[in-house]
Amino acid sequence: MGNNAYKIFSTSEYGGKELAQVADMDIKQCTKDFLIVCYNYLLPNSYKKVLNNAAKNGLRQFLLTPYKFVKLVEILLSSDFHVKKIDFNPIIEPDDFIDLDVLLSHNDMASFISILDAEITYIDEELDSIPSKITFSKGGYDYSIYNNGIVFVEDDKLLIELNDVFASLLNEKGAH
Repeated sequence: MGNNAYKIFSTSEYGGKELAQVADMDIKQCTKDFLIVCYNYLLPNSYKKVLNNAAKNGLRQFLLTPYKFVKLVEILLSSDFHVKKIDFNPIIEPDDFIDLDVLLSHNDMASFISILDAEITYIDEELDSIPSKITFSKGGYDYSIYNNGIVFVEDDKLLIELNDVFASLLNEKGAH
């Protein structure tokens, strides 16, 4: 996996600049909906530099609210990813959250999403904890997405696997 992390930015309201010419950013994926840039998370201030450069270039951060976490799970499952785990911040007790594999194996997709939505809403409102990270896999490769739009993948070539996921999520009604 190396020392690389990736940050997602929404480009749907981009000011018309040529995205390939965004200054001082290591662009790994660029679509009409989003831009993914790479940074070395071990270098001091590298994430801050990415955020500052994005702001200078008029990009909006991609953030995952609890609602968007549920939508992301739905999109991942319909795209043949296996959702392994959802972490919360602050950390909750393991008994406070359902086992995703067990829940999915006993319910159809619509019921699963409805139950997951109720669980995440309960944890958000009653336990004052929000989803902070989702870990999932496909084809033997692991992926993680944080609620601040940070992505970790084993190889940046795998980012292309997420293009349709991010496009669907960003185009979801209420996603912004």
